[in-house]
Amino acid sequence: MQFVSAARMVILIAVATAMLIRFRASPQPHTRSRAVWVALSPLAAGAVAIQFLSGIRAQAINSAVGIDQFNQLPVAVAATVDFAAALWFARTLRAASMNSDQPAQPLSSGSTEIFAALAMTAITVFVFAMSSPKDRFAEHAQHWWIVYAACWSCYSMVLTIATCRTLLRTLSALSTVVTRTTITLLIVGTAAEVPYVLIRCIRWLSVGTHPAEITIGFWTSAARFLLVATAYLIIAVAPRIEELTYSWKSHRLRNLWQDMVTAAHSHAPRPSGPARARLHQQVIDINDAVAIIATSTDASMASTTRHIVRRLASLPQPLTAHEIITEYTRCRKQPGARVEAVD
Repeated sequence: MQFVSAARMVILIAVATAMLIRFRASPQPHTRSRAVWVALSPLAAGAVAIQFLSGIRAQAINSAVGIDQFNQLPVAVAATVDFAAALWFARTLRAASMNSDQPAQPLSSGSTEIFAALAMTAITVFVFAMSSPKDRFAEHAQHWWIVYAACWSCYSMVLTIATCRTLLRTLSALSTVVTRTTITLLIVGTAAEVPYVLIRCIRWLSVGTHPAEITIGFWTSAARFLLVATAYLIIAVAPRIEELTYSWKSHRLRNLWQDMVTAAHSHAPRPSGPARARLHQQVIDINDAVAIIATSTDASMASTTRHIVRRLASLPQPLTAHEIITEYTRCRKQPGARVEAVD
């Protein structure tokens, strides 16, 4: 349990760090990146509530508001919203994967998920108010709390299965290995909630509780949080990492682009804008310059430029950024080659 508590704290720190990264990212991120913050918020809120509304702090909060077990109510509400947000995110991801040519498409309204979350939250608050203090969030459900136990079990099970089903249908439409791996992690984490809900329902309705039920229930719930939160974080920071990768490649090609454009007597403007757009323009200009210089008879051309052009021209055209950087680096490392170092 100490491991899970420490892991939860690490996840919360990672969420805070990811938020800082997100605020420095482009103003119009990919739909996945925007949607994942909606899904991550209730998950993080629930983790904060579990982490800090327990022990002495819980007693202080309950005494301050004058309501027994009040510290458990925010956790329950956050979990309710978390289930709905996960389904909404899965459906948004499904829609985005089917329209991959529109990376910044509008987010889904999520009216169904919002209604379900509001209905379950209303039931939670109503039953909490109607139940006696000893029945609230008790190990075994009694009196009014049986209503909450039944509603919560059905609600969480239906939304969890729907989320897994939607994510599985989305998986086949994803192309990159990183995205498929991340969504697989999300599916496994979401599916871990199924045995937890079943065990929680059995514990509520049965008279006795087997120690194995407590252990399995605890670890499946912990697995759900850790795997789903990790997947959300990867999806959240992926666009920023991708942007940094494009920026790094663009920087690597800066000097080569200048030499090639000059040797080809091209009047191409210096690439500007986002890193991805700059890199794309650099690759186009370099490919054009290679085609021109390869057939040029200009004797005044620098030998280093002609050498790199011969190497690039020998490769299948058109060249990608990775191929250009790789070949340029090889020329620089080749014994006797006089190729200007890359910054």
